[in-house]
Amino acid sequence: MTPTPVTFTQRGGAEGFGYLPAVVSNPVPAITSLSPNTVKAGNVAFTLTVNGSGFIAGSVVRWNGALRATTFLSAAQLRAAITRPDVAAAGTASVTVFNPTPGGGTSNAATFTITP
Repeated sequence: MTPTPVTFTQRGGAEGFGYLPAVVSNPVPAITSLSPNTVKAGNVAFTLTVNGSGFIAGSVVRWNGALRATTFLSAAQLRAAITRPDVAAAGTASVTVFNPTPGGGTSNAATFTITP
C-alpha cells in the first residue's frame, strides 16, 4: 500500500503538499483444515495445526470461543496448544482464528471431533 498524496491549507492561507501514511489492514483469516481433526475423548493435551490463509503474527486460535496459546508459523499455518480438559468428553469443538484490527476479524469455523 502506498502513501496517499494530499494538498492542505495552513492557517494564514499558505498551501502545502504531503503524504498521509499508508494504513495496513489485517486480513480476515480462513481455515481450510485441521491436523489432527479428531482425537479420542480423555486424550492428553496436544498441539493442533491449523491450515488456511490470512494468518498474521497476532492471529489467535479459539477453541469453542476460548483463546488458546497460539504459535504463528506462516500466513498459511498456525499451531495451538489444546489442553486435556478441552477433549475430556466426546463431542465436537468449533475452531476459529481471530485477527486483530485494523481490519481482521474471525475466520470460518472448522469442526474438531472428539470420539468416545
